[in-house]
Amino acid sequence: MPADKVSLLKTINDSLPVVLPLLQILVHISLAVFLFGWIVELGLVTRYPWHHRILIRLGGGFLALFCGIALSPYIVFSDTRIVQSVMEMLQFDVTVAGVLASVVIGLGIFLMSLNVYDIRGLEKEREKMRKGLEKAEKKEREQAKPLFVRPSMIAGVLVIAVMIATAVMGYRSVPNMATVADQALLDMGLSRVSLISQMKSFMAQAKVFDKLTNTSSLPEGCPSLSDVMLENIDRIKNGSIDYRYDESAKRHIEDSSNASVVMIFSADYKGKKVTMAVMSNNELCSATAEKFCECIEIPENMFSVTSGFKFP
Repeated sequence: MPADKVSLLKTINDSLPVVLPLLQILVHISLAVFLFGWIVELGLVTRYPWHHRILIRLGGGFLALFCGIALSPYIVFSDTRIVQSVMEMLQFDVTVAGVLASVVIGLGIFLMSLNVYDIRGLEKEREKMRKGLEKAEKKEREQAKPLFVRPSMIAGVLVIAVMIATAVMGYRSVPNMATVADQALLDMGLSRVSLISQMKSFMAQAKVFDKLTNTSSLPEGCPSLSDVMLENIDRIKNGSIDYRYDESAKRHIEDSSNASVVMIFSADYKGKKVTMAVMSNNELCSATAEKFCECIEIPENMFSVTSGFKFP
């Protein structure tokens, strides 16, 4: 990779711990002021002075934001953890919870202001409307030209006509987000099919890794398959594994599995012989001479356990 690209990636990586929290703060403030606060302000049933409305919008908006943060763990978009994580990263959980909270707060504001009237404010509003009406009547009397030939009307019609012509001549089709996403993947040298395949493979590997590393369910005295395979990885790679096996261990595997043995071999782990078998149902099982240990499923897209193995 060129040095300038490495330097750029390093700069981006170093700036993320600073940029991301600032971006999150900006998103939260925007949600509180322009979305949650606006919803809360709708609860006012009568006109209030502008400074009262601003206080209600800011106070109610930030209260809805903190309620949304508190309720966000209960907003579930998907059972798939990676989808849920993406939604949480994009703050969709806080947004949904905040909207619900702002609706409830707005209802509270509505009930509180239902029979409360700003008499002074209404009188000022009435006086302002009276002056506006007088001004409009005076303007109307002074206007000699008909409405449709007035300069402002002609200019407004021309602006709208230009925008309509632009929309008609430039319209092709509604942007297809799936097509845009496919193009973005192609630009990265991927396709949707390959991405889905890689994600499935990754999830299958993660499932197997979790199974391999989870030793809590193993019988006492049984090593995990991951430990045994890591201990014997060089022998497995070059095919120098021991195809001799313990008959008792084989019986333990056959009795505990509903499949037949395709290939069986032994491995040493901390001075103990462990028998491993590839089964016809695509599982890898292990046992010692004393007891059955475990079986794990071999994902089709992950690897072939039998690759490189040769029967003697």
